[in-house]
Order: sequence, then structure tokens, then C-alpha cells
Amino acid sequence: MTVPSSRGELLRARRLIAVQALVGVLGGVVVAGLTTVVVVLWAQRQEAGRQVATVVATRSTSGAPPGSWVVVEGPDGRRETSGEVPASVNLARQRAKATGAGSGGGSGEAYAGEREYLTRAVLRDGTLVVAGVDVSAQEDERNRLLAGFLGATVLAGAVAALLGSRLARRAVGSWDEALARQERFVSDASHELRTPLSRLALRARLLGDGLRAGTPREALVDDARLLSDEATVMGDLVDDLLYAASLDARPDVGELVDIGDVARAVVELEQVRAADRGVRLTLRALAVPAVWGVEGALRRAVGALVDNALRHAEHEVAVVVEPEGSQTVRVRVSDDGPGIPAEQAQHLFDRFYRGAHDGRGFGLGLALVRDVVDNHGGSVVVQPLTRGSCFTVDLPAREARD
Repeated sequence: MTVPSSRGELLRARRLIAVQALVGVLGGVVVAGLTTVVVVLWAQRQEAGRQVATVVATRSTSGAPPGSWVVVEGPDGRRETSGEVPASVNLARQRAKATGAGSGGGSGEAYAGEREYLTRAVLRDGTLVVAGVDVSAQEDERNRLLAGFLGATVLAGAVAALLGSRLARRAVGSWDEALARQERFVSDASHELRTPLSRLALRARLLGDGLRAGTPREALVDDARLLSDEATVMGDLVDDLLYAASLDARPDVGELVDIGDVARAVVELEQVRAADRGVRLTLRALAVPAVWGVEGALRRAVGALVDNALRHAEHEVAVVVEPEGSQTVRVRVSDDGPGIPAEQAQHLFDRFYRGAHDGRGFGLGLALVRDVVDNHGGSVVVQPLTRGSCFTVDLPAREARD
């Protein structure tokens, strides 16, 4: 089966797997049930045949077992009977059947009301012996067996349909997730690349118009710089989109990571930027257990939180790494910026959401933080304050993840 490339193909693949599972289970149940019915019917017939053969072999009307009857008709036409002989038994016809069947005798059926008898007629030395054994109980058992078989088939069909549906969902689950990631990436890219591409095209057109009009090169420096800035912005956005897609595609790859070292690397890298903005960036990293994850992803998540704090802080950003109990590592990033309204806090981790104080951000940074933390089995929350904000990330320690 080829990998589905659209929702329609995915649905058809799911239906095909479900139908195959249903047909397979029902086919197995039907074959097993029919085999059982045939074997039981054959065994019943053989047992009834042995019983009637035993009765016929006695050639006597005495001692016939319950549920059976015997008729003995001598050459002179005198008859002896034992048991209740069905009225449908015609001795002349039985004699003709026995004559044609030879020494083995002839078999048949006879009926009396709702009772069914298996009969056998044997002719020896001119004496006709006809015996019958009641097989009504076997008929009732056969009917119950068939009813049970039909009920089991219906039940198996229902169970097979349910299991087939679950099996189909599980079988195409990875395809479904991959297709969802693809659709989300395309949606994200088309949503956010539209504006930068439009600005980039506009800058390029203005620069081209200036060159064609003979504008002095010195006057075009600013336009060229803006064009370069727009290209850089779009490149950063593409990097974020590709990074978000890679997080979804490889959630289980990882290693032991020291979050304290990750935070130190991020803070050291951002010190120059913080100084340019006149913001004091501090780190307090206590000894914490290692976590299992992707170091690059965790560094990017912590970096996104610090970047967000630096863009909003007025004087100070504080990063704290500390243990939370024995099974959790906590990272807190706080700033003294304008704060976050409560109604905005619930949307901060949505892709492409921009708060009232966001500048040139894409609305992807905090969404990437959430994706990274989710893929590492942790949680991230923001505490909305009237002054400043505090983002808290909790990650399971290695011992807890094991």
C-alpha cells in the first residue's frame, strides 16, 4: 500500500484496512463454524446409523431401546411390532427398498408428528426387519447449533467491525500525524510568509525602479539595507517554521541534558544584547538532575523565553534553574516589563498570536517553547501580572522519565 498523500486517500486506506480486517475475521469465523456444524452433523448421523443398525441386527421386537421401534414381517405376512411405529412406514415399500439394497439393507427417514426417525430395512431369508431410531433430539441440537453459529457470526461481525476500525486508525495513525504536520506546516508557512514576501517584493521593486531611474547609489543604500533586513527576517521565520516541523517529526530522539548548562549558554549569548538595551540579565542555576531530551531544542526554548523577556523588560530579566521536588527540573524566566493582561495569557502559546506589546515577532517563539516542552513531557505556564511576567517550565528529571 502506498503512503496516502491526501485526506481522501487516508480515508480510503482506513476503510480498506477496516474492511480487510472485517472480512478476515468473518471468514475465519464462518469457516470454523461451518466446519464445526458439518462435523457435528456427520457425528450425529453416524451415531444414529449405529443405533438403528444395532436394533435391526437383533431381528427381534423384544428389548428395543427407548425412542426406537421394530417391525418384523415374516414370509407368511405375519407381523410383530415393538414401540410406536409411524403411520408413514409402508412395509411393501420397505421390502422393495431392502430387496434393492442387498444384504446391507436400505436406509431412510420416517415422520410421526414432529418426530423424525432414521430407518433401516433388511430382508433376510424372506423375513423383513424394519427399525427406526428417534433423531428428533439430534434435530433440536442441530437447530440450536445453527442458531448459535448465526449468533456467533453476528457477534463476530460486530467485534470485527470495531476492532477493524481501531486497527485501521492505529495502522494509519503515523500517516495521519505526518499528514497533519504537513498540513500545519503548509498552513503556517502560507499564513506568515505572505506579508514578508510582499514587503520583500516591494523593496526589490523600489530598488529596481531607483536603479533604472538613475538614482545615485548613495541614495539607494537605505533601500538595499531594508531589502537585506527583510530577507533576514524572512529567513528567520523559515528557520522557525522548519524547526517547529522537525520537533513534530522527531519527538523521541534525545540524550541526557543539563538544563543549568543550557541556561548558562543562553544567558552568556544574550548578555551583549541585554547590555545594548540597558537591561540587567542574571542567572541563578542550582544543582539539578539531568533531563532526557534534545539539547538544541531545549536551548532554543530557553532562548525564546529569554528573547521574549528582553523584548519586554525595562530594567531586569532573571533566569532561575532549580529543582522542584525530586522528579522535576524547573526553569523560570521573569522580567519587569509592562505585564500581561489575563485575557491574553491564555493565547500566548498559540501560533502567530501577538500580544499588545509585541514588536516584530512572528508569534512563533512561545508556540515553539510549548511544542518543545510538550515533546519533552513537561509543561509551561505564564503568570499574568500587572507589572512584569514570569514564565515557568517544568521538565521531568531523568529518573522520573525512566
